[in-house]
Amino acid sequence: VFDDFSYLAIGAIAVDPSNTQTIYAGTGDRNFGGGSYNGNGLYKSTDLGENWTNIGLQQVGIITSCIVHPAQPNQILVGALGDGFAKTTQRGVFRSTDGGATWQNTLFVSDSSGVCEMIADPQNPDVVYAATFNRVNLFGGSITTGPDSKIFKSTDAGATWTQLTTGLPSTPLSRVGIAISATNSNKLYAVYVDQNYQIYDVFLSNDAGLSW
Repeated sequence: VFDDFSYLAIGAIAVDPSNTQTIYAGTGDRNFGGGSYNGNGLYKSTDLGENWTNIGLQQVGIITSCIVHPAQPNQILVGALGDGFAKTTQRGVFRSTDGGATWQNTLFVSDSSGVCEMIADPQNPDVVYAATFNRVNLFGGSITTGPDSKIFKSTDAGATWTQLTTGLPSTPLSRVGIAISATNSNKLYAVYVDQNYQIYDVFLSNDAGLSW
């Protein structure tokens, strides 16, 4: 399908829960290294992947996640790690309420960090969590750790975000992962990687992220 792009990686796939004929594919290598490539935006198929149309976000570099609201299919959230090889402001969470015709950057942390993980509450799709960290390959050196190893929460389907802090580390770290229980929306897990690329710690929240 993407034969015109010899080095185009796919960092995220999302199926519209209300219409499984519709699929979204976010481009870019979410685990990129020196030999990786940026993507060129988000693609949409309405025929089970037979044909694809680029619907924007060509400048965000690497897309790591995509969430389609199950009750409002025109409402799409995209998590972007950003340009893998330059500091830019096109990073974080992008939100569309018109099926991808227009996009708004609703979460931006810094020009060297972006979203590495984004999940929605399976019981309430208006509740979304996003994890960020610092990651850019620059000429002469790479940024793989920093102060932006953070977790954010939205209760309005990604329109606004609040950082979760109580019990979570504030020291410079690396990648962050987050998961939510399928049966108990109050139970969350988070894993942090340290500056030596080892597991720093695993955290548990039993109150939907208020404390860990």
